[in-house]
Amino acid sequence: MSKTIVHELKELYRAYGGDVEDVAGAKTTAEVIDAIEDITKARVLVRAEKPSNTIYGYTVSALQSDFEIRDRVIVGDVAKQTSGELVDYWGEGYFIALRVVILDKTIKPEDITMGIKGRVSLDNDLNIALKVEDVTKPLHIIVKANGKEYETLYNLNGLNLVE
Repeated sequence: MSKTIVHELKELYRAYGGDVEDVAGAKTTAEVIDAIEDITKARVLVRAEKPSNTIYGYTVSALQSDFEIRDRVIVGDVAKQTSGELVDYWGEGYFIALRVVILDKTIKPEDITMGIKGRVSLDNDLNIALKVEDVTKPLHIIVKANGKEYETLYNLNGLNLVE
């Protein structure tokens, strides 16, 4: 049996991070397209922080190198940190520095939480450092918009944790 356009649009909605149950009752292309428009408005982009920038007292290049984000996969080398502000708060380990780009100006930093093990809120500077303990666990980005939470996952398998 061939898929209908409505079914294919529902799959697209799910690929954008939406919950398929949100569009389960949609019967027309217009209904699903409206849902896709809503979810794409709630989108944020995650980018590698510039190597020359400083975050929590660390130069980003001291945290990570050859670092980039491609198709929701984060790759690069992450250096183990044994001292400093992040270590004082989270303990020794590996930290990635990210910057968030908000595509829809109705989304505010307080509408965004992210994390690998748990959730942390985003500050107004739109920069964040996160501790990586297990590269098999994804980074979760959760955006509250339109009365719902939209989640996007980033794969960390491309990270090399360097002693």
